[in-house]
Amino acid sequence: MKKSLIRSDVELEEGPVKGQDLNSYLYMNLPSVYLFRMSSNVMHEDGILEGDVVIVDRSLLIENGDYVVMNINGTFLLRQFLDGREPRLVCADDSIPDINLTHVDECELFGVVSSIIRKTRVKKNANSRFNRGLNQYPYRRTPKTYPKDPNDNGRNFYM
Repeated sequence: MKKSLIRSDVELEEGPVKGQDLNSYLYMNLPSVYLFRMSSNVMHEDGILEGDVVIVDRSLLIENGDYVVMNINGTFLLRQFLDGREPRLVCADDSIPDINLTHVDECELFGVVSSIIRKTRVKKNANSRFNRGLNQYPYRRTPKTYPKDPNDNGRNFYM
């Protein structure tokens, strides 16, 4: 019997269906948890993309290397917090400069990022081109029409 050269990337965790709840797994039932949607791709090198839902917990204490949501001069930013002589926020994109927190006028930590949710397949919404009458059923095949055979007395022939 041949041994497979393919290794499994995921493991199925079995457990009682009754106890599996995404809200409790992500601690979303706590009053200190907020959801943000990323509106830019500035953290794409760290795997956080535009459209991702970022779960932020205000009850977590900030640690070196955490991803945080900060309110700086009235603007919410998601960056990685690095502690050192001068604490700073760094962006994965090298074209965006680091923010030195000691030189900022108004700075407030909103919370620490605890999880990220990403949709990999999105259903079409009511405003999509499929629901505006362009193509009611986008995956339904249109009936084929075939040329008439001159020797067939008006009936269609099929290939």
